[in-house]
Amino acid sequence: MDFFNGNTSGAFGSYPLRLRFAWIDVGPFLVGQAASLFMDYDVFPNVLDYEGPPGMVLMRQAIVAYRAQLAENLKLSVGLEQPYSDIQWMDGGGTVINPGTGIITQDGVAKNVQRLPDLTGNIKHTGDYGHAQAAGILRQLTYQSADEQQFHETGYGVNLTGSFHPWAFLHGVKTSAEDRSPLDKSRFLGQYAYGRGISRYIQDINGLGLDAAADTNNVFRALHATGWFLAYEHWWTDKLASNFTYGEARVDLPTTLPDSTYKSASYVTANLVWLPVKRLGLGVEVLYGTRENKDGEKGKGFRVQTGVQYKF
Repeated sequence: MDFFNGNTSGAFGSYPLRLRFAWIDVGPFLVGQAASLFMDYDVFPNVLDYEGPPGMVLMRQAIVAYRAQLAENLKLSVGLEQPYSDIQWMDGGGTVINPGTGIITQDGVAKNVQRLPDLTGNIKHTGDYGHAQAAGILRQLTYQSADEQQFHETGYGVNLTGSFHPWAFLHGVKTSAEDRSPLDKSRFLGQYAYGRGISRYIQDINGLGLDAAADTNNVFRALHATGWFLAYEHWWTDKLASNFTYGEARVDLPTTLPDSTYKSASYVTANLVWLPVKRLGLGVEVLYGTRENKDGEKGKGFRVQTGVQYKF
């Protein structure tokens, strides 16, 4: 659990507790609140920015999973995950409605429906110098109009992720070796995700209603989305490391959505982290990002931030 849940009690109020993980793991089965099988936590770059790259697949939710060890270094996982259609539609007056914003729906009012769980799975290979994972997702998105007609779209996607320790490979030193040099701990991390109706799983687009969209004529379509990033983590010494990351997210938008709708974003970071004692880290990071809307309007942001972390 953590307290990163928004300040709902006013400027000087408290932060409510937020559930992150709560699961039961027995043999090959896992049930509970856990990381989606469509994502790969092992490629989350060590950035100080809490959200991370805009195009990263990032989702924790209710899940039932089965894992099978196919070989010593090869693992297959399949699961059923909590469904939710993050979609937008136009009301009779041309106003965009997204149920993800908290608008209450009722009988006789258009609403999103998703009765089938999302089907997810991945296959992961772990080697001496890194890992590679291929993940997939299949989901049904349903829009119900005010006159209770239902329109269905199929969502699907792939997510390719991996890590690689180039210097350990060149030196012939396994990543599991305890006597690795700082340079041998340096690594590349990467992800490329593409799909239709998967925006809910991409962290920068989640909650914007961009899985799919319906217009006033009840034309309903799932939207294509792409998210990717590449990061390099460099260890200068055993107590000093840096991370350099670049990433992008993009959604292919229909003409029916407002001009101010999110279309794409880019993100680049560089940091320096000092580990003076065990479990304690202090860092400084520079971040630059851009956003473009459907109408071509662009914005950019620049930030310098510091952070302190103690693991216990």
